[in-house]
Amino acid sequence: MIRHMLISSSLFIVLILQVRVCLKNHIPGRIYVMLWEIALLRLVLPLKIPILPDRLLNHIDTFSPNTVSLTTENVGKRFFIIWGIGFSISFIIAVINYYRERMLLAQSLPIEIDFTKTENLYTVPIRVSDRILSPVVYGIWKPCVVLPKAMNYNNLKLLQNVLLHEKAHIFWKDNLTCCAR
Repeated sequence: MIRHMLISSSLFIVLILQVRVCLKNHIPGRIYVMLWEIALLRLVLPLKIPILPDRLLNHIDTFSPNTVSLTTENVGKRFFIIWGIGFSISFIIAVINYYRERMLLAQSLPIEIDFTKTENLYTVPIRVSDRILSPVVYGIWKPCVVLPKAMNYNNLKLLQNVLLHEKAHIFWKDNLTCCAR
């Protein structure tokens, strides 16, 4: 079963890469994000999720050499230990990155922008930081837009377009998937 899971995950990732190469300009980017999320779930959860037909995996299984005879229980324990170590390391890295980004937000300053000549579309808090180079959306439950300090704040049209762009990221929940860009 474990070999089937690894083979099906690998083949699914190869399939995603082939779709990306062949249909690069014909499929929206959100579809690629969804496919990579499915692949990530497939790799993270040690469950049998039927992505490829079992008969295809059985044919692949006959070509792989069976040099070491290990019991299924022994292989399952080893796989679960390796999976647990990988999951723990990934979780620790995610927590460290979260707190690093949280410190960046804590060091940013709130800004008030007067949009008297434009529509009042900006209900999201706007902050300024000297530690970033481009605008970014931060936060999951209470998202805010962090703008770079070096940006030209006198050009209201540019500022409006930047904030509309960031608001679109909030609308599409791109801040939940860091690879959505």
